[in-house]
Amino acid sequence: MPRLGLALLLILLPLTLSGQAQPLSPDELATFAKYHVADIFHGKPAMPDVDDPHARMYRTRLRDAAKHGMNFAGHYAMAEWGCGTSCVEFAAINLKDGRVTFFPSAVSWTSEKNCGIRFRRDSRALHVIGDLNEEDSADRWYEWTGRSFRLLSRKPAEMETISPSGDQ
Repeated sequence: MPRLGLALLLILLPLTLSGQAQPLSPDELATFAKYHVADIFHGKPAMPDVDDPHARMYRTRLRDAAKHGMNFAGHYAMAEWGCGTSCVEFAAINLKDGRVTFFPSAVSWTSEKNCGIRFRRDSRALHVIGDLNEEDSADRWYEWTGRSFRLLSRKPAEMETISPSGDQ
């Protein structure tokens, strides 16, 4: 039984650390609202195009995300998967035609406050707090253009303060 609990923890940890469950700040809500999407897709989702070798490698995660439906920018499913300790990779799946677009970097974190990625079903904005490919810790906002993630802003990430005893 303890192994089952550990296995579930390892599977669910990247989903918890992505930051989606944390409440949004007023500034975040305002940025998400600025990139509001009014047209919300309600049709049958197209399955991801996994002909590309990179997409084929993550086909199970991509297909599972598409089956769960739209959760980003009106007609996209955002698929996330762990890539190590405190690390996620992700891709946007167009649920109308199955096109898959990967975020260009892995996102990892060590001691950034509110680390991870945040997005909304009714917004083209994406909030990323952490390191990109284990370098350059920052708080970044991107706009989803329909083909790529366009950087809107970047500022240093706010870091957690940890006392010598390990308390935060």
